[in-house]
Amino acid sequence: MKCATYILGTLLLIFNNARSQDFSHKLYGYSQLDFKSSNDPMLAEGFRLTRINLIDDFSLQDNARFVVDLEFEDGADISPEETKGSIKVSRGFFEYNFKSNTSVSFGKVLTPFGLLNETHDFTITYLPIEVPLPYRAFIPLSGNKYTRVFSKYSTGVSVKDTSKLFQKYNWINQFSVGNGFSETNKGADGNHDKGLSFKSSLKYLKEENIYETGGSIYTENDSSAFGGSSSKRFYTYALHFKFENNFFNISSEVIYSRFNSAVFNTQEALAYYACAGYTLSERLTPYLLYTKALRDLSNKKNYDRELALGVNATLLQQVILKIEYTMSEREVTGLSKNYQTIGTTLAIAF
Repeated sequence: MKCATYILGTLLLIFNNARSQDFSHKLYGYSQLDFKSSNDPMLAEGFRLTRINLIDDFSLQDNARFVVDLEFEDGADISPEETKGSIKVSRGFFEYNFKSNTSVSFGKVLTPFGLLNETHDFTITYLPIEVPLPYRAFIPLSGNKYTRVFSKYSTGVSVKDTSKLFQKYNWINQFSVGNGFSETNKGADGNHDKGLSFKSSLKYLKEENIYETGGSIYTENDSSAFGGSSSKRFYTYALHFKFENNFFNISSEVIYSRFNSAVFNTQEALAYYACAGYTLSERLTPYLLYTKALRDLSNKKNYDRELALGVNATLLQQVILKIEYTMSEREVTGLSKNYQTIGTTLAIAF
């Protein structure tokens, strides 16, 4: 009884102290609702509640916060009657900001890599329905199984620094060390050599014009994700460029990867894309996206290629309707197949 009284008193003390602190939080998020019709057997047709992300941003003090990002995928229903979709913690990290424009984060983050990985599923921030092919799985392992050439998430430590150069440029450097691909189903590290990523970007703002260029690298001493050895290191490099203003939105990126696979001691892959959009009015932006991914540079007849033509229609400030027609070509050892897809999505920020 004394123990129970002591615990209750401690909890009340903690609760009263928390109430007396200057504590606040913001709840926001995004969602994606899709419809697709396609003759590609690898795509699911019909309507799909692709994702709902609920983000709670807790302000601990002026320069510290804790962020939780819960993701519900494919109309998640985890119940005794039915199991479909998934629920996961996409991000969960503590961030501390120093006065020198440097911040450090501890926990699970989206790996700082390339132009789009940190906004990977935030569909409202880029023109096409899906992120371009280099950000999706395209390296074949066996049968129809694919994987990315870098880790989408990193659980560990991430550092970001933003510096001013010549009063015109923002120079942003990011570094992370974490579990990466090697993370086990218990959230622990299955690889003693951590995944490392580094990204450097230079932004230049001139009136309404925004220019950005930069590069990224991701490396890990484990090629088992590609069917290779768990003791063989792989490297993935990326170069990106972006330009946008009130009318134009142009981006391009090249991603190169070198890894050990089940077939080759060293396999090389290369992927690139270019996306261009032009705003006709405040509400209408047509765009064109071309992507090619060479899964094995020693065999040029082993590739994926996509050409997408679409339009973004702004229904509300926080709601964009996307309509897209995509022609895809998939060639493996000389056997080529062509597919066509019509897709729509409702991208929502709230």
